[in-house]
Amino acid sequence: MFSHNFHITITILSHKSIIIITMKEANTTGNLERNGIMNIYKEMEKENYLNRYKKLVFTENQIYGFPYESNVYIYITKNEYFDYYLNKSTKNGSVTLDWRPTKKSIERMLKKATILCTVEEFEQNYCYSNNGKTLEKMLFTKLLNQTYVPDTVRFDEGADITINNVPYSVKYLRGRLSDMKTIETAENEK
Repeated sequence: MFSHNFHITITILSHKSIIIITMKEANTTGNLERNGIMNIYKEMEKENYLNRYKKLVFTENQIYGFPYESNVYIYITKNEYFDYYLNKSTKNGSVTLDWRPTKKSIERMLKKATILCTVEEFEQNYCYSNNGKTLEKMLFTKLLNQTYVPDTVRFDEGADITINNVPYSVKYLRGRLSDMKTIETAENEK
């Protein structure tokens, strides 16, 4: 049997700073299991980033796109953020929030989702090395009967698409909500 005596200190310096967790171990035998502490830290860090994003975002309306069997579905919702995970950007090294829905979430979304197109049609229209931009293009052509012109509007400055005067943020499976550097830049400009 292993015995562990340790002290955990959690410090949140401000809403913009990183959460600091320190752990001091005393008189232990065996290996200290750190996974539980690290999972708590990651969850707190994710919630911190999500809350900061939500304070800045231009629209709380979302269109989530995902493939299921042979079709691509869209799930339209308002202020619903789920299955976001922290990741590290290969592009700039920043921490990112990526949407990776679980099987259970996909099953839940399917109850209210609408078929947009087939997976084959989606793949034929693949553009800009980005599934999110491809989803935007398909929404423009299928729902609005318009030609898609890609933009680079930041999440706090505008919507990805506007349908019937309602602005939406568009995310496709494994899509990036934002990265920490962009959130910090937006906060500093406010």
